[in-house]
Amino acid sequence: MQTGGLSPLFDEERLDELSLLFKLYSPVENGLKPIADSFKAFVIQQGKQKVESTETQQNGKDLSSKDVLANSQIMENLLKL
Repeated sequence: MQTGGLSPLFDEERLDELSLLFKLYSPVENGLKPIADSFKAFVIQQGKQKVESTETQQNGKDLSSKDVLANSQIMENLLKL
């Protein structure tokens, strides 16, 4: 999935520009679908990056899923998206 040129708007939380896009495209039939699809792709991409950057080993040993969740801030980071 690609986020297209909207990714910087989402990433930098440029709400004024996103609001203008909403106002411009909302009267158009299915006009918001490409924006919604881009936002969905952006959130998925950001979530994957957070998950992939989570440490899964400690002292050279693989951690269990429970330990990974307990020892990392992954849930908090995902919720911040």
